[in-house]
Amino acid sequence: MRRLAALLLAIVAATASIGLVVAPVAAAASPARGALDSAVRVPNVTQAIITGWALDPNAPGAATEVHIYVNGAGHVRRAAEPRPDVNAALGVPGDHGFAATVPIGYGTNEVCVFAISATGAGNTLLRCQFVSGGRYDPAQGALDSVTVSPDGKAVTVAGWSRLPPLPRSTAPVHIYINGVGYERPAREPRPDVNAAFGVPGNYGFEHTLPLDPGSNEVCVFAISTVGSGNTLLGCRTVEGAASLLPAVGALDGVARSSDGTVATVSGWALDPNAPGESTDVDISVNGEWFTGEAADPRPDVNAVLGVRGDHGFAYDVPLRAGSNEVCAVAVSRSGGDDTALGCRTVHGPGSAPAQGVLDAAIRSVDGASVTVTGWTLDPNAPEAGTDVHIYVNGVGHARTAGQPRPDVNAVLGVPGDHGFHVTVPIDLRTAQVCVLAISTTGQANTVIGCREV
Repeated sequence: MRRLAALLLAIVAATASIGLVVAPVAAAASPARGALDSAVRVPNVTQAIITGWALDPNAPGAATEVHIYVNGAGHVRRAAEPRPDVNAALGVPGDHGFAATVPIGYGTNEVCVFAISATGAGNTLLRCQFVSGGRYDPAQGALDSVTVSPDGKAVTVAGWSRLPPLPRSTAPVHIYINGVGYERPAREPRPDVNAAFGVPGNYGFEHTLPLDPGSNEVCVFAISTVGSGNTLLGCRTVEGAASLLPAVGALDGVARSSDGTVATVSGWALDPNAPGESTDVDISVNGEWFTGEAADPRPDVNAVLGVRGDHGFAYDVPLRAGSNEVCAVAVSRSGGDDTALGCRTVHGPGSAPAQGVLDAAIRSVDGASVTVTGWTLDPNAPEAGTDVHIYVNGVGHARTAGQPRPDVNAVLGVPGDHGFHVTVPIDLRTAQVCVLAISTTGQANTVIGCREV
């Protein structure tokens, strides 16, 4: 090292002796410097005060700029406030402090501050800091009115809703009717709200929604879109339209025609919510539906129910070969529930088994005989009488069902005599009596009942 130093001194001396001048080497320019001392929110407003200092070491006597970024939005300020502590520590003249007020938003804000070089030597990020802009207040508003429509089927809900303290920030409303929710906006003009809070914007709402029959609880919430809290504006209990009664009626009969191609479906149907008016009846045959009006006179129904109007029906429906399921439904025209009146199984053309009913089997006083009564017919030849076979403990007796049964004719809509009233012998022990309806057209016979006597 000593040799190197001596060599350098010798070189300098030599150059001086021959008249050469060595130029001084310029110092490298330094970037701006400084410090972010604090970033503090101003109470009750959406602003923050940013303090610190900044200078350009290449022009230490001059004030320089600071650039402040709040969530990426820039603000230019000058660092020109007195900071004697900085002057003393760095041995520089001039004013280099800053205390800048900048806007911030609600929630968390990122504040970054740069010292700017006035000589182009390079800017410097002093620091970034998070500043809370405070919590949003919960949504606010009022439920002004809950009005039921004249028919009781709808309700109109009116009021206002907003998100303070943001100007023009509306809060949607959630309306619940018996627990069923509806989301609706609040964007109608409300100059009274504007005047009361000194804010612009539209905050009103007025929405019409359906009501259930009977009692309804209507509740309205103002909804915060920034998660600061929803607010219940109020609940009201209102009465909707009276609860609607289901349709009523009866399926009196399903009478097969003599050739089995159609069946006459008869009965009555009534809408209790409009008892003076005729209503509809839906009839299905094997799942295919037909609709008609129950508008035939039924004075018996009027007398029993104390209603006016015509409520009877009798409709012919087509049958297919084989088994047919025929059903009827009373329809409510006023919006109540429809009511199934029942179903019947009817056989189509040329395929119906014999049918009938065993009404009674009565043993004589001396126990030596039994009298059986009932009716049978062959639906494929309904006008003709048919045979009936009576079995007593397996012993058969053939008889004819040829006695008048006007009740059967009326219900089934068939001609002819189909009743039987037959006495056959039995022994003195307990007997099992079974009766079969016999088809005259070669279709299936039917056991219409058994009795133990």
